[in-house]
Amino acid sequence: MASLAGLILLACSTPEPGWRVALEAGLDEGLAACATDAECALGVLRDHQAVSVESCAALASGPFRDECHFLVAERLAEAGDDVGAAALCDETGTFRKSCLQHGFDRASERAMVLSPALPGADVEALLVSAASAYGGELADAERELWTAFWWAWWEREGPIDVSRCPDARCVEASRVAAMRRAFRAGCEGEHDAICIEGPCPGADEGRAIACDPSLPRPWTPRFR
Repeated sequence: MASLAGLILLACSTPEPGWRVALEAGLDEGLAACATDAECALGVLRDHQAVSVESCAALASGPFRDECHFLVAERLAEAGDDVGAAALCDETGTFRKSCLQHGFDRASERAMVLSPALPGADVEALLVSAASAYGGELADAERELWTAFWWAWWEREGPIDVSRCPDARCVEASRVAAMRRAFRAGCEGEHDAICIEGPCPGADEGRAIACDPSLPRPWTPRFR
């Protein structure tokens, strides 16, 4: 991932004149100096905050054009355009699954902004829409997104209190949240404070995974 600092380091280690000119040039001159060097061109675009669908399309095909599309997709997801972001993820090559996961994450973050109290119809509509946009290759995309939401919810609220859950989705997601917290605390970590009432469903599973890294992490969405 090229940045201005990265361009400087590379310019110091290579005699290529295009990179040196790009460091000091304006946008158009910098892109011209990069010629067909997509890594250089992406660095110029990022430095001038000029990354867009159009500027990405002008880059030579390859990982740096894919990365460029990834950056635009994430920006669209942050702005709430899940359909546009998901479509652009199809242009990110080997970054596609990561791009879709980032879209899930941004949707969950937007839902949290909408939800100072327990989630209502607006949060439900947002998550259902995002699941439709990003989750075509998940067995149960809506469940995955609700799990991400409730994980973020308890991270904000503090100790998990399942009695506050409005439905079964929350109960299941809270179990996963307890697993994650116990895993993060580590094999020998303190687990009694994860839930309001002490040890809770999921915490023992999370501890077991922390103690045996060979065990799979079942809370990670699996894109086909």
